[in-house]
Amino acid sequence: MKNSVFKNFADYWFYAKFLSSDQREVILSNLSDDQRDALLESYKNGGWEDLVVRNEIDKLLEEVKCSLGIDMLEIRCKVLSGKSVYIKRSKWDYIIDIFGSFKPKHNNYILGNLFAQNADDDTVLIVVRK
Repeated sequence: MKNSVFKNFADYWFYAKFLSSDQREVILSNLSDDQRDALLESYKNGGWEDLVVRNEIDKLLEEVKCSLGIDMLEIRCKVLSGKSVYIKRSKWDYIIDIFGSFKPKHNNYILGNLFAQNADDDTVLIVVRK
């Protein structure tokens, strides 16, 4: 790749990590096809997907914690240690919608082996899936 703007995805990410996804898209769309293909190849081969997706999920976890007052990692720890955790059904459905869009390998540390049982019309009990 001659006269490339970025050597590899690590070089691109050094500059782009603080930009919005729209700004990143502008940069990528303005690269030549060869440069964009080389960057995507470096992304795939370098294991960057796991890091980028994990950062995105962590931001969503923080948003859920601030907006709903629900700390999913704390809930997961409580449930896995055998404690009962009740959540409003609407909030649980929202959480599943948000994190369910990610591949299981990426959201497993949040939702892995967790299951919601009906407690009443408005509430679910989060338990370990057997």
